[in-house]
Amino acid sequence: MISTRSAVTSCVLAAVCLGASIAVTPYITDYPVFAGQAGRYGLAAVALFAVLGQLDRRPHPRLTRAQVARLAVAAATGSAGFNVLLVAASDHADPAAIGAVVGTSPVVLAVLGAPRVGGRLPRPRPVVLGGAALASAGVVVLHGGGHTSTTGLLLAVGVLACEVSFTLVAAPLLPVLGPACVSAWSCALAAGLLATASLVTGEQLRRPTSAEGSTLVYQGLIMTAVAFVLWYRGVNRLGPDRAGVTMAVAPLAAAGVAAALGTGTLTGATAAGAGLAALGVVAAVRTRHPVVVGSDTDEAPVDPAACVPETM
Repeated sequence: MISTRSAVTSCVLAAVCLGASIAVTPYITDYPVFAGQAGRYGLAAVALFAVLGQLDRRPHPRLTRAQVARLAVAAATGSAGFNVLLVAASDHADPAAIGAVVGTSPVVLAVLGAPRVGGRLPRPRPVVLGGAALASAGVVVLHGGGHTSTTGLLLAVGVLACEVSFTLVAAPLLPVLGPACVSAWSCALAAGLLATASLVTGEQLRRPTSAEGSTLVYQGLIMTAVAFVLWYRGVNRLGPDRAGVTMAVAPLAAAGVAAALGTGTLTGATAAGAGLAALGVVAAVRTRHPVVVGSDTDEAPVDPAACVPETM
């Protein structure tokens, strides 16, 4: 099991990748969304399966149907749905506004991802919930809400819901399959779903421009292949509630990268917002005992290394 400090570092790096992805998304808003995201996830899946043996050396028996179903839900919401809605939101809101909405995910995850006792409803830990609230407040101060329309706000809320689903749906699988396996299969399933959507909607494919192509490659290799493994690695150690607080770093990264690229601007509240967010993250992750993810679920124990799907 990795150390708590290493887990926090993994989650923070994943959040930085996510924030940078939000900042560069305006570069691909004119490209066919389903096809572009299918290519991005397909690239990530190929990369992850190519190095899966190095990332996780455990044997790889077959996935159960229940595990495949859970991975499919995670792929449909946290992967495919998240990015389709993110691209759509970028047409109606600037990266700061989207980042501010997604920045409330620490509070949502602190509540919904809290440990359960005896199968009952989650019981948020006060320290984690307080840190999450502080981190989210910092994000709001940093961005000041950004500029968005009603449509943009609704789409951003959809992005938030998908971000939460990405963590909560997959969390029980992490101790069983491992972060690398969960990431690889999530990407493969998301690529298939998005490719199907592209065919059904009759998207007119075209060659991406250099900016579009480089953005999709970045999102596939860094934001997806690398960031997914980093994120799930941290969640497996910290639990969804504590790991979720580090997501406050994503809007900070989105603001900084957007300002550097010219897709957004920074305000004078940057330092205050970043400080609040940092305090919130530190307060939330500094609890004494890690949570074993999935230990509070009702699922029967399975072989701790399932990675090959059984015939459906």
